[in-house]
Amino acid sequence: MPGNAKWVVDQNWARLINQADLNALAAGSTVLSSVADITNGGSNDLFMDISVRLIGITSFTGGTVVLCPAYLLDDGLTYGDGSMTSGSRITRLLQTAPAYSVVAPGVAGTTCNGYIGGIPLDPGSFRFALGNNLPQALSTTSAQCNVFYRTRYLNLNF
Repeated sequence: MPGNAKWVVDQNWARLINQADLNALAAGSTVLSSVADITNGGSNDLFMDISVRLIGITSFTGGTVVLCPAYLLDDGLTYGDGSMTSGSRITRLLQTAPAYSVVAPGVAGTTCNGYIGGIPLDPGSFRFALGNNLPQALSTTSAQCNVFYRTRYLNLNF
């Protein structure tokens, strides 16, 4: 007799983007994560949740942080549109879809936190790029820039 479906969540948050990648990332710039590829070839993972915590920001009214998956292409070397390599930065925001945003609070403060849940995952290997669309660079203290992820799937067989 079939039971109810349930979420199976990897409760261990893993680093999505290295702190050093985010260190002093200029406003209007994007970095491709240097964290090893996330592989989703044989797993049952269908969704990803992302946690963003950026501390040490003095001006962020009206800004956003944009996250974009960059899938590894058929040559096994190129990610996304090919404009970045592991840990590299470009001085523009990526023009790619899908993109997920964390909107900075519209009040003065020093922290930009956010959660993005239920990001659909395609099979294959990928990394994420983070675009800084805040009105200032991210903190120069690496420990103040944290972007983590966890994956989940729906178990229909229990």
